[in-house]
Amino acid sequence: MKLGYCKEGYFNHVVLAIVVNRDGLPFYWEVLPGGTSDSKTITWLIENLR
Repeated sequence: MKLGYCKEGYFNHVVLAIVVNRDGLPFYWEVLPGGTSDSKTITWLIENLR
């Protein structure tokens, strides 16, 4: 968790990265520190799924 402020008004942030299969069922997930950008999350997931 990372303290901060977002436009929705929350002060605590976490990033939940979920990968789903073609049926929409999750098969991999990871909790990342708050404030992690989407581009870093996607790059990180691709590297870890290989």
